[in-house]
Amino acid sequence: MSAGLSGPPPAGYTSYVLALEWQPQWSLRACPGSASADPRLIEAMAGSLGAWARQNLSLHGLWPEYTNASGHAGWRWPQWCNASRLDYRVCEREEGLDGCQPTEQALADYNVSGRWQSWAIEYAFGSLAAHEWSKHGSCSPSAEQQPAQLEYWSWQEEAVRVAAAGHGSRLVSASAGGAVRRADLLAAFERDTGGRAVALRCEDACRLSQVWLGFRAEPATLRPLLDPDHAVAVSGGSCGQCVAVAIAAWSGCPRRATFDRALAIAAGALLGLGLLVCALPPLRQRAAHLARTLRPAAPLGRSLAMSPAPLAGEKRVVQLQDLDVRSPRTRRYVEGLLAADPHELPPPPTLRAAGGAAAG
Repeated sequence: MSAGLSGPPPAGYTSYVLALEWQPQWSLRACPGSASADPRLIEAMAGSLGAWARQNLSLHGLWPEYTNASGHAGWRWPQWCNASRLDYRVCEREEGLDGCQPTEQALADYNVSGRWQSWAIEYAFGSLAAHEWSKHGSCSPSAEQQPAQLEYWSWQEEAVRVAAAGHGSRLVSASAGGAVRRADLLAAFERDTGGRAVALRCEDACRLSQVWLGFRAEPATLRPLLDPDHAVAVSGGSCGQCVAVAIAAWSGCPRRATFDRALAIAAGALLGLGLLVCALPPLRQRAAHLARTLRPAAPLGRSLAMSPAPLAGEKRVVQLQDLDVRSPRTRRYVEGLLAADPHELPPPPTLRAAGGAAAG
């Protein structure tokens, strides 16, 4: 259940969450074959307009928040607000409606190379701008006072430019293509928030996808106050089990399975091959032999996210302590899999049962 209150009047909140996304990881969901595939965004990421997004945190959104949820019946933020000119709850069902979109003036002013087309590339070449305006911008004073929405967009721009100059954002940029210890990353961002907690969001095997920072709103105007003295703590992080956080470099959409998916497939194949053999009556007697050959020394069900990502400058170290792989050939294959570029993975080995019949 969402902790957001749908349909309140605009204003009435006290703080913001500034949500930044690491586009080299975030944009993978726009690759072909995904539910949200978007060739425009992928093309922009690969071209000159993607230069900022490939190396800097990009804007996801500026989200009004209730600092004291208990004063709002437990709701933590307003969303899809009910303004005098439009009840934006209709946009929750259909964001393509005219009132749910950025205005023509907003597009003319902001969808240009020095603005959205650099630090908010998913606004310029995706559908994120309409979503952010209708869900979050509709709760700002701009929904009532600014028919062109310009005040809200200007607050976003100020916030992302301030964040880009901060210690945390610069550490992320400097670590692109490597990894950084989670504690160091948190410490860098908390220098920008006066020690208040920030939220790091990770995907897959501890890959950074988002950073959330909190700031108070100026009481009279609700303008975000973007300095450490006015920062507020933010919860909702998902990197807590990561010793180190990988900062992916953009190399385009994967042509084949990513490293983590390939590793999971390989591990599953090694452990599940006995089940496949059992399903074949002529080879049923070989299952016990295969199980002994690839006997797991410890359960493999634990999340790969528990293992720290390689730090920048370190070589990728093969970790086989969880498998007692006795077959030299299989061991060489797994070692090669761990060391290989995920786009150029070696083919799996052909394991044969006694008598030369292929076992799966």
